Amino acid sequence: MPDKLDDFLWFLAESGGWWSLSEVAGAIGLSEERVEMVASLLDEFDFVSFDREKRRVRIHPRVRQFYVEEPQEIP
Repeated sequence: MPDKLDDFLWFLAESGGWWSLSEVAGAIGLSEERVEMVASLLDEFDFVSFDREKRRVRIHPRVRQFYVEEPQEIP
């Protein structure tokens, strides 16, 4: 499961946008129910935002910065 957890966060970090639970499940090879459990847990610790009503998830920007480097402006 630790590899899948990392896959989950990497997948969300790539775009930083909202993803449906089914999209995440298909991309990382977990069931939608398992993705929902992981999203709920990570939401409790503010790693992700989990919209239960719309069944979608996205990574928090402060967590995303550990996964992707944003281009820096050159003065």
